[in-house]
Amino acid sequence: MEVHQKEVEGSERKIPYTYIQNGSTRICFMFAGRGYNYDRPLFYYTTMKLIEDTCDIVHVHYDYDSSFFEQPWEGIAKQMEEDVSSVIEDVLKQKDDVHLCFLGKSIGTVPIAEGLIRKYPAAKYIFLTPLFKYNFY
Repeated sequence: MEVHQKEVEGSERKIPYTYIQNGSTRICFMFAGRGYNYDRPLFYYTTMKLIEDTCDIVHVHYDYDSSFFEQPWEGIAKQMEEDVSSVIEDVLKQKDDVHLCFLGKSIGTVPIAEGLIRKYPAAKYIFLTPLFKYNFY
């Protein structure tokens, strides 16, 4: 297992991510909720189980200030989807023939619903505490 800290240029900022490589053709991209990071129980235990199952894992570490969330939800969703897509593209350019999984919690479900679900229809999707009150769900 190798762990790499990387970053890629997002729509308006650099987006850091952690890439845990187990040499697998299965990759799970994880998108945290606001104020809920990857060392918290839902992500910690999921990460440990995926490591046990020798999956590759990507923790996306986007960080938006409170003014970001003052704009309309459509703008938030679009920018988040663009930011995580830049990470996905960076990881996938290193791999061929992969099986994808996307796991999001709370605000982390937004980029999945905004566009990833249409871009990667064969992928598996896990929504933890999704924000159902918004139209893009």
